[in-house]
Amino acid sequence: MSLIPMRLLMLSAVLCLAGCRSVEREGGGDSARFSGGDSFNSTELVMENSRLSQYTIGHNGANRKRTKTKKLTPEELAAFWKDLEQTGVYRWRTRYEPHGKIPLSDPGSWDITIYKDGKQVFQSMGYGGYPSDADPQKTTSFVTPDRMYRVTNLFKPDPRDRAKLAPLKDGHE
Repeated sequence: MSLIPMRLLMLSAVLCLAGCRSVEREGGGDSARFSGGDSFNSTELVMENSRLSQYTIGHNGANRKRTKTKKLTPEELAAFWKDLEQTGVYRWRTRYEPHGKIPLSDPGSWDITIYKDGKQVFQSMGYGGYPSDADPQKTTSFVTPDRMYRVTNLFKPDPRDRAKLAPLKDGHE
């Protein structure tokens, strides 16, 4: 497959994840959404109205089901936003693409969008590429780095997910 059709395929996959499962912004508050997956299955993690929700989505966006949810206390909500900022997410590039050949299997795509007072303040996405642990301006291809796990674990309703990873090493943040 030539480079141009492959880039169009990648862009359409990312746009589908970014646009097909958008979060309604009611009341103009703060919210965030992270989604990731491949053409067969994906997960959407949402923080909205002081509630963390996890959804599973089947093939091509079908069968969206909420699998977990948790209402956050004011302290937990403040900790969520503080911890999200400490991951360095706001320094991520707008888009990450892999270096080198794309494998035959779908490497998956992801996107994160953050709203403050109902207005989008940040968005980043990738297809087979992620922000490097050492420098979020650089790309890591096809291997999900700790930096990405830290962000996704913040969104998960189960508090045990939040404690799974130690802080980034000095020089990584």
